[in-house]
Amino acid sequence: MSRMVTLCLVMVIVLSGLAVPLALAQGPSPEIDLPRSLVDAVSGLSLRYPADWYLSRRAASSLILATDHYAAMGVRALEPGHASLEFTVIEGSADSAAAYLSCYLETALGGTDADLSIPPTPITLGEWPAAFRLIAWDEVTTVTYVLALGDGQFLVATLTLYPPDLDAYQPIAEAILATVALAPGDNALDVDLAGLPNTSSTADGAYTFSYPDGWGLDANDVARLDYPADDPMVGTLMPDQAVIRVRVLEPVTLPWPVTIDALALAAMNADADYTTGTLNGRAMASWEISNGGWHDAWYGVAVDLGGGAYGEVTLFTMGGQVRGFAQTAAQIAASLRPALTQTCADDDGILALDYPAGWLCVDSGYAMMLLNDRDDAI
Repeated sequence: MSRMVTLCLVMVIVLSGLAVPLALAQGPSPEIDLPRSLVDAVSGLSLRYPADWYLSRRAASSLILATDHYAAMGVRALEPGHASLEFTVIEGSADSAAAYLSCYLETALGGTDADLSIPPTPITLGEWPAAFRLIAWDEVTTVTYVLALGDGQFLVATLTLYPPDLDAYQPIAEAILATVALAPGDNALDVDLAGLPNTSSTADGAYTFSYPDGWGLDANDVARLDYPADDPMVGTLMPDQAVIRVRVLEPVTLPWPVTIDALALAAMNADADYTTGTLNGRAMASWEISNGGWHDAWYGVAVDLGGGAYGEVTLFTMGGQVRGFAQTAAQIAASLRPALTQTCADDDGILALDYPAGWLCVDSGYAMMLLNDRDDAI
């Protein structure tokens, strides 16, 4: 039996006696505004959060919300006056949130200066039985929460405050956690690419994409599409008009699913919805941000193209039109492929192949091979 499981079992016995006389703490205040949402296929969770908090991913199984978007991205440490809430789903053997939290803190902080003698406080957050424990360090205070999600799954969330301002941020953190729900399925989106008869390329020509009739390429940008084709946007976006921009960024320098457009648009004080999952079998993140009503709105799809590259398709339109054009944006993202800009032929001139840049064509005399690692090929 692992040390983690042993600790959990021991703490269950100890805490079962301590927790009984404690009354459940009150849940979060219902009037906190949480206009943004996330449905995350990786963690299997959905939640809502404030418009002035920024979303990022630190690792495959760890999400973070922070009031400073540079801290959320991991570009710099949390600065004074800000807060962050990092959470992940972990499997465990304890039979209560309080028992698992004690086990978790003992394993993570045992041997440090942290005072772990005070037992966790039980609380109910949304539909979940939970517990929390506050630990004060020199200039930083952390509040660690555990939500018992059932079937041996626990959500561990740590609120970090620098300097500690519990009155300002603890109610917000608990309001966010109270919205946690289990995300359905794997958020797999499959779109039909058969109705995309037109083809263009990204600005550097390295990738191609397909698009439907009715959209026209901008005269000065092969990676910008205007709708309708006969009435492109000039200056100001009008009702029934839309613009789609396509680009590929490599290597990825931002934590997935945060992308350039999503980060820039998230700075607006606007409603937003983020979703992660798959698009025609490839990892995908999408976002929808709107000022509300018929004002400007943005919908974006980022798709993992492999090799450290991702495609970003961003739709600009009026708020009431987003859903009508979102399917087109998803189709274009799913159609992104490396452009076949290179050609090689065998020595006999019988067989010729077109292939993407960055690959190496080798004629072995018996077969032609395409390799995407020059060192291995040589």
